[in-house]
Amino acid sequence: MKIQKWNKQGDIFKGALDLIYRDLDHCDVFYIEGKAFAVLNHRPKYAPYLRAGIPEIQDLFVLHDYRKQGLATALIKHCEAITNGDVIGISVPVSPRFGAAQRLYYKLGYMPDGNGVTYDRQMLDHNSRVQLNDDLCLMMVKDLCRVTKPR
Repeated sequence: MKIQKWNKQGDIFKGALDLIYRDLDHCDVFYIEGKAFAVLNHRPKYAPYLRAGIPEIQDLFVLHDYRKQGLATALIKHCEAITNGDVIGISVPVSPRFGAAQRLYYKLGYMPDGNGVTYDRQMLDHNSRVQLNDDLCLMMVKDLCRVTKPR
């Protein structure tokens, strides 16, 4: 399985990423041709990650016909391997639609960061009312020092 870094020229998935990531120098997009992609954001919007210099894996997506083939795991492990830091972050929406991703991230060693859920990467106050959609996320981290990183 070949993981490539998007050079921000041309299209991936018919231009799905162009408008969002083409001009963001702090984001690297990795993809498996015609099947899956993930973004490694080196300056994430989530304040605790930004303050601590923790990169975040974002927008991990595998086309439906290619799910359950290890593509998401491969992209996550690729991002972990190229990260310079000791910790990496990932987020997952809390709706049941993302149950498979929630289980996968836990299986790969990601743990909640301890700040509860966020809405659009903003921490919520107790008793906040929010809509259950893709912006309501659990922020998770993985200590890469506990894992042998290939060099």
